[in-house]
Amino acid sequence: MKKLADLKANRIRIAAFGDSNTEFNHWSFGRNYVSMLACNLYTLFPSVTTTVINCGHSGDNTQNALNRIDDVLSSNVHAVIVSFGLNDACQQRGVETFRNDYRKLLSILTEQDIIVITRTSNPVINMANGTENLEVCPNIAEYMQVIVDLSREFDLCCIDHYSMWKKSLEHPHHGEMVMLMGNALHPNEYGHRRFYAEMAPYLGLEPYFQNEYTHILSLQNKS
Repeated sequence: MKKLADLKANRIRIAAFGDSNTEFNHWSFGRNYVSMLACNLYTLFPSVTTTVINCGHSGDNTQNALNRIDDVLSSNVHAVIVSFGLNDACQQRGVETFRNDYRKLLSILTEQDIIVITRTSNPVINMANGTENLEVCPNIAEYMQVIVDLSREFDLCCIDHYSMWKKSLEHPHHGEMVMLMGNALHPNEYGHRRFYAEMAPYLGLEPYFQNEYTHILSLQNKS
């Protein structure tokens, strides 16, 4: 399994390829996991120029992704983070249709000499009580399992946000999950902060940021 730390180049380009929860938009005020990733890549590549390209597009499913995959490949990226599945589930395209399209997407990307990282999506949240809203995406878990299974099949790093958030939704304090959301489908900037925190260990990045008290305390503890 290839990792970001394996990259060796003077300039490193990474693409975030996904839907509205990758796109810079009003739900996260532009402060989403992609900008956070760009902010902290220096911790992994302190002497290298890194560029993160946002290839997110609202409403996209895997079929749309296949239609615009050249947006990623034409950028000569060294790594791509794939974030699709939520719209496939909500649009009820069919699990097997999704499986075929997602497999085709991974096949094209892994044929390139690039690192491919996959992500499952957040659950759909009931904004009244912080539980999972299965009325919108009744079988979303099946779609997310496809991502996990195909990632394993292709020997790719998969960050399974869905499973991690699902555990929170089953906790007695699940109502507080609404504070991470702009609406039922879209995490706000705090939800994206959680995304980043869950991604960082898999990517070899520092989980905190320079302005956060946790970072300041860690520096004080070392001095």
